[in-house]
Amino acid sequence: MIPLLRASGLLPFYLILCFLLLGIVPKTWAQQQDSLKLYAEFENQSLYEVIRFLREKYELKIAYEKKLIEGIRVQSKLNGLSVENAFKIILAGTDLTYKKLASNKLIIRKKQVQEVDSAPQITHFSGIIKDIKTGESIPFATICLKETNFKTVSNQDGYFNLSFAPDPTDTLIIRHLGYQTKKLIIIPDSAESFQELHLSPSSSMLKEIKITDGNGATLEIRGAISQVSVLPEKISRLSNMGEEDIFKGLQSLPGISLQNESQAGLHIRGSTPAQNLVLLDGFTIYHQDHFFGYFSTFNSKALKDIQVYKGGFDSKFGGRSSAVVQLTGKSGNKHHPTASARLNFLSTSFIAETPLNDRTTLLLSTRRAYTDIIQSPLYQSLFNSALPQNSSDLEEILSSTIYKEKNNSSFYYFDLNSKLTYKPSQKDLISISFFKGKDLLKSQEQIDWLLGLLRVMEKNQEDAKWKNTGFGLKWSRLWHNKLFSNLTIGYSNYARLYRSQLNYFQNFGGFGDNYISQLQKENQIKDFTLRLDMEYTNHPNGLLEFGFFSTYNAISNVESENELKYFEYYSPKGQYAGGYVQQTFSFFNRLKINAGLRNTFSQALNKTHLEPRFSLQYSISDQLKLKCASGKYIQFINQAETDIQSGISQDFWILADKDNISALSSWHFITGFLWQKNDWLLDVEAYHKSTKGLAWAHFDQYEIGLIPQWEFKELHTDGLSWASGLEILLQKTDTYYTSWVGYTLSRVNYQFPGSGINRGKPFSSNYDHRHEVKWAGIFQKGPWEFSIQWFFRSGSPYSKPTRYSISDDGSQTTMIFETKNRYRLPSYHRMDIACNLNFDIGKAKMKCGLSIMNLYDHKNIKVRKFFVDEFGFMENNTLKGISGLHKVDLYQLGITPSLFLEVKF
Repeated sequence: MIPLLRASGLLPFYLILCFLLLGIVPKTWAQQQDSLKLYAEFENQSLYEVIRFLREKYELKIAYEKKLIEGIRVQSKLNGLSVENAFKIILAGTDLTYKKLASNKLIIRKKQVQEVDSAPQITHFSGIIKDIKTGESIPFATICLKETNFKTVSNQDGYFNLSFAPDPTDTLIIRHLGYQTKKLIIIPDSAESFQELHLSPSSSMLKEIKITDGNGATLEIRGAISQVSVLPEKISRLSNMGEEDIFKGLQSLPGISLQNESQAGLHIRGSTPAQNLVLLDGFTIYHQDHFFGYFSTFNSKALKDIQVYKGGFDSKFGGRSSAVVQLTGKSGNKHHPTASARLNFLSTSFIAETPLNDRTTLLLSTRRAYTDIIQSPLYQSLFNSALPQNSSDLEEILSSTIYKEKNNSSFYYFDLNSKLTYKPSQKDLISISFFKGKDLLKSQEQIDWLLGLLRVMEKNQEDAKWKNTGFGLKWSRLWHNKLFSNLTIGYSNYARLYRSQLNYFQNFGGFGDNYISQLQKENQIKDFTLRLDMEYTNHPNGLLEFGFFSTYNAISNVESENELKYFEYYSPKGQYAGGYVQQTFSFFNRLKINAGLRNTFSQALNKTHLEPRFSLQYSISDQLKLKCASGKYIQFINQAETDIQSGISQDFWILADKDNISALSSWHFITGFLWQKNDWLLDVEAYHKSTKGLAWAHFDQYEIGLIPQWEFKELHTDGLSWASGLEILLQKTDTYYTSWVGYTLSRVNYQFPGSGINRGKPFSSNYDHRHEVKWAGIFQKGPWEFSIQWFFRSGSPYSKPTRYSISDDGSQTTMIFETKNRYRLPSYHRMDIACNLNFDIGKAKMKCGLSIMNLYDHKNIKVRKFFVDEFGFMENNTLKGISGLHKVDLYQLGITPSLFLEVKF
């Protein structure tokens, strides 16, 4: 149309007409609105009744503070008056006045002593967000003024502060996952006061009401770089093996790699779980799994919020080089006692919460596996997969021998969460949190076989224990509308104790040989942390955050063999302390910048480390937002990786020092965009992460018969890694369901220059999977809940030995690997489904469910191992010679069903 007007010479007249219309039409519409006339007569009625009448009849939006209008009566007659003149009459003779915000919006307030022209005054509105049903504070809720850029997020304790100019709007909007969006009118003149705001859970809405604001969502992305907010209650509904598992649910997100069913730890963007900072109410949890990794150690019913930072996180977080997982525990119901219990094929759990008085609440949660007493088919399946015995391939190789195998084991796990919360005043919150988790294994395996004149007997006993203890004391205070503080004292203790004894007996033609090996290993961490975090609103669109911290670590690594050889390696102690500062600003209603600096002094290294951080978000429109981030991240405590393929991990923790071990140092570079419209969300991020200071523990691996043994030899440090990738998340949310699809394209390479690991050349990490596709869906209708997951990833890398050597006495066989992780296993994929039913029996609320993992029973390879058949095998009653290397594939779980029953009072 424009070219046509330009050609005809009418374009100037068309532009003038548009300009006039833009001025005339709004003015005409406003005049129509201002022409509203009020007709009413009030005979000694309360001002509250008058306001309610005018709201309903004339659709006026009138804001006021309730206490201002109490006791005021109105005696007046409105005979076709405008809104302004009507309220002059209504409020005549009182100390109240009004301020018109729009044609149908006004605020009733107290008269000012003197009114002067001035710049817009900044108002500070502070308070706390709570659950209306339980009284629990709601962390990380979004609070904003409608149609403005004035926005904030409540902190981990639910407190918030919002600064704004008083005139733009009178509507406050509060949102959070799993809750109905709340809208309320506020009065700027009274907004200085502290207020409690309550949200209603979305599940409490009437069935016939449609949720249209995303309350059905499980995940939320606000535009922060690499940050995902997750609702524990909903993510745990995804298919599981009877245990509600939040970490397994997080593995359905792009960028969090799925290794196998027996790894609950989070491999985020090519890094190991040890490079993630996992915080529970402010203290660090070092070991995050049960049952050799099949379940995470956290009870989802004891948590109310999860924040995952996959990279590029702020300066207030430190001590880790990859990611942050921030868990907030429930405080307990402050209105009335509640309790629930759950039973499945592996364990039983119980949780109770109760108010102790008006200011104090208590939560107690415990879970205990009964697998040392009753061993269900599910337990047998998981245990045999976690600690695989001889595979079908190996049995086929030995099929011509007289072969017997006997196994006996005892195993259970246990965890406990408790939290005591005391609120001495409206602006203070004190909480004491405690966590304890334990896994205990006793295993005995015996193998006998006869090959002609050769008879071999192997007996292996293993005792293993994993213990994790955490304690946190936190005091949060809102000093005034602009200043908030959080003081945390935390203690963590992790210990892994391992003992094994191998008896090996060999007899050939009457000549025998006996070998006994006893091994003991201990790895223990103690962590004491003190930190003070401050938040200060120093600008309407700005937030200043700063703080101080101090952490003391003590690590013990002890190993003894046959009670003759005893040594302690890399067992240092050290303290690091420092501070951070970061400033967040918003400009032009579009641009948001966060710049920060973290400074840490390490006593063990006698060195100061500076960590600059920067992030930027730019809103192209209300639906589309660009984002980028960069930063440096230092980690002083780390876990040395190994190549040991065993259900019992031999990885151990180490602390950076001046002589042997470098601190991990990583740079993050991230860019992407977020698009949100109605119920759709598309989040795309590209990243590159370079890390130096990796540690790799070399163990001599040898075999006595068919049972593998390992002996620590040396630690390689100063390793390098490069992780690059692209992540795509597409989510659709509706009233009754939420579904998301994630795709990750990534590459992760390691290198240990100057070492014997792959001759110093780069190689693919054990966690390098080129492609990952994940689909998850949760549907709820009435009493029914359904979930489905589908996973696909490229095959894991593995190493293949090229030759082997046998000791002179023939008792030990060692395999030689020349090229590391050169080969790939077949691709991995599986589908999981779950169905739950909610129903009532009397006053008890019941829930039962069925879950099926690996629905179509796909045969996924867990690990590919190799062994040397040094004894040969029988053919036609003739003993053949040594046949060389043999491949053995150990498989993941096949189709695995599970049931549970839950009752809540």
